[in-house]
Amino acid sequence: MIDDIILEDLAKIKSMLNEDAFAGKKALVTGGAGFIGSWLCDVLVGFGADVTAVDDLSTGRMKNIDHLMQNSKFKLVKADVCTFKSEGRFDFILHMAGHASPDASD
Repeated sequence: MIDDIILEDLAKIKSMLNEDAFAGKKALVTGGAGFIGSWLCDVLVGFGADVTAVDDLSTGRMKNIDHLMQNSKFKLVKADVCTFKSEGRFDFILHMAGHASPDASD
């Protein structure tokens, strides 16, 4: 049920955006294997962006992005966002990494 709701919302958002704005662009999504980050990766890949997801998989899950792993427009880098370094440049950086628990963020 929640997937249907999210898919409906994504379809509405897609209809309001200019898809060409992301085509051929390079996007970095931190927390790309998390719940929100993985949906964002889906949308960006769908718009034709080259997406690099950085996730240490401490809370993110491979099952969230398994379907993207064979897509040539998607790359997963298993790394801590705090120490991640890239030689490449990105047109968009979307920061979705973080631990939801206030106790864990001290």
